[in-house]
Amino acid sequence: MGVIWDLSVTKIDGNACEFTNEVHSSFTPELLDSLAKQGIPREVFQAVRKPVSEAHNRQETPLFAKSIERHALRNSSSARVASAA
Repeated sequence: MGVIWDLSVTKIDGNACEFTNEVHSSFTPELLDSLAKQGIPREVFQAVRKPVSEAHNRQETPLFAKSIERHALRNSSSARVASAA
């Protein structure tokens, strides 16, 4: 499966940003071949996979955003200490 993961951050104000996460997946020739060998129609695979992917995305996105926030705050704090020295 080919996956493109687009992440973006938009400044809302001096203290907040909006984190956007979009995942685009596509069939690779290898996946299509594997599904065909197992007799699984492409549409059936998509129908079963979509809710699993969406649930994973809903669970992981807030955690990833928090990780980015911690990193940004740590770097911001380090920069302030360095400039004060």
